[in-house]
Amino acid sequence: MDTVRQRRIGGLNIAILLGDGPDHADLAGPRVALEESGAMVKLLGKTRALPVDLTFEQAKGDDFDGFLVAGNESLLRANADAARIFRSAEKEGKPLELLEGDSRIVMQRFLKALAERTRQSVRGTADDLPGAASMGG
Repeated sequence: MDTVRQRRIGGLNIAILLGDGPDHADLAGPRVALEESGAMVKLLGKTRALPVDLTFEQAKGDDFDGFLVAGNESLLRANADAARIFRSAEKEGKPLELLEGDSRIVMQRFLKALAERTRQSVRGTADDLPGAASMGG
């Protein structure tokens, strides 16, 4: 990943929504890629029985800049607390990708969407980087 894209997603908060049944070992690659890019990653799930940082009930969609979905999206949306997170992401136009198929392609698309959203949110600031607007650009 190029340095500019790394700078644009550094410090962003990313949620990985875990559905029932995904092989959580498959999440290691996407999680490491995001963390190496400077993003802070939290695993969200229905219960603490899964290895999660927060349950869907505890999580707030506003606290995250992008979302990856691991597992059956339809089943996740059937959970009222997960559905609230999806609605928040969609209302704000935040990147949301389903982790299926070739994870490298999914991650490239997701990282590009994050970088573009961040670039748009700070357009016109002196260095075109996250946080620049709040620091006086």
